[in-house]
Amino acid sequence: SPIVSTDSLDNTTILDSSSSSHTITTSGNATQTGFSPFRAGGYSTYFGGSDYLTIADTPSLELGSSSFTIEAYFWVPSTSGIQVILSKWLASSYPVLFYMSNGTAYFAINNSLYGSGGTVVANQWNHLALTRNGNDWNLWLNGTSVYNTTNSITVADDGTTWNIGRNPDSGGVQYLTGYISDLRVVIGTA
Repeated sequence: SPIVSTDSLDNTTILDSSSSSHTITTSGNATQTGFSPFRAGGYSTYFGGSDYLTIADTPSLELGSSSFTIEAYFWVPSTSGIQVILSKWLASSYPVLFYMSNGTAYFAINNSLYGSGGTVVANQWNHLALTRNGNDWNLWLNGTSVYNTTNSITVADDGTTWNIGRNPDSGGVQYLTGYISDLRVVIGTA
């Protein structure tokens, strides 16, 4: 089940629809909308360029050396600049950074494993996924593998908050302007 999902159009609460029921905190004016990537009656969260969501650090979201999938649908009106979907960040350390920059999809793990590829299209829903199966890493954009590598890195547990729609980079905060729907972090499955 998605971590960020909206089962009803209630702008006061954004829910974790997974079995873990993490508390999601809204910062700024992130709001739910009836705009959906793939179904009638679906919902998404709108981020206005300085809005974001957070989930406190928890053992149930530590990736470590497990197989996992991180995925989300996102819609942006412009592909210029850096637009962050999901991050964990402390000072200059980022165990997880999942984003697009100037129309290209990217991920970064522990400041040392980076991957990028594909072309994000403005004004339409895009699906971005990062999978790890053992030591095999794949970045997927709209169902196509755009980057793959083999690496045995363990994703650091730095105790920081998960940020959705923002990267609190010490060199300058980066946000997403647009929509995110059905963000999921699935540990144990790639």
